[in-house]
Amino acid sequence: MTSEIDKMCEEILKSPDKIDAREWIKRYPKSVIGKEEESQKSLTSVVGRFYDAGAPRVVIQFTKINQGVFLTAMIVELPADSAARLKCFAMDPELSQLCEQTAVVDRGQKYLHYGFD
Repeated sequence: MTSEIDKMCEEILKSPDKIDAREWIKRYPKSVIGKEEESQKSLTSVVGRFYDAGAPRVVIQFTKINQGVFLTAMIVELPADSAARLKCFAMDPELSQLCEQTAVVDRGQKYLHYGFD
């Protein structure tokens, strides 16, 4: 499963429908993640926490529908440093819950993936 997610993330990173998370935030500063309004988190805060933890790159996948552009997923490239990886994985349970997906543990994967419906 871990290698499948890494392959999926690498395909997304090759696609034209992605943007650096910091650039997305500049364009759409009020973006949030989470389905329930009372538990939503600011994308700016989440992305900042990953960069502060040592993630070398955070990328947003988006979908264009008519005139709208919608956040589809977030990919976090994981750092090689074990202490930084630990910090990134420490955020996963909260974000996985917001995205209604199963939390993951460090199995040497390259990426974390969070899907947004």
